[in-house]
Amino acid sequence: MHSAASRVVATSSAVVPKRSKEGHAMNCQQEQIREARFSERIALQCSLVFANGRQVGEGRVLDMSVPGCLVESSVPVKVGDYLQLRLCLPDYQPSLFVSLAAVRWAQGLRFGLELIGMNEMDRVRLNRFVALQGDLWARVPD
Repeated sequence: MHSAASRVVATSSAVVPKRSKEGHAMNCQQEQIREARFSERIALQCSLVFANGRQVGEGRVLDMSVPGCLVESSVPVKVGDYLQLRLCLPDYQPSLFVSLAAVRWAQGLRFGLELIGMNEMDRVRLNRFVALQGDLWARVPD
């Protein structure tokens, strides 16, 4: 049985048409983001609250890497929106504050965020959390 956090490694592929891990056709922008990704993504479930000046929404983080995350929310956002976030990691500590996150892609109820502005303590905590989750998954036998 796999734990709640699992390691997902994104790699580029030359197969046409490009497909997401769920098998959906990816648009050109999503493909470019996928190919530009340089960090492992850790599958996890945690909640977040976001605001962009016009609206406040709640969502669920589906996977995380050091520079960003995949979010699912019923509140629509657009590519190019800038958000502030409160991210609740499943480590029983206070939420992380992200002062600036950019929506890099959006499709249906899901969107990808680049986490740009965080204070140093929260950034270190997030980096440590992602690294520990990756290390834990590496030790789980298949």
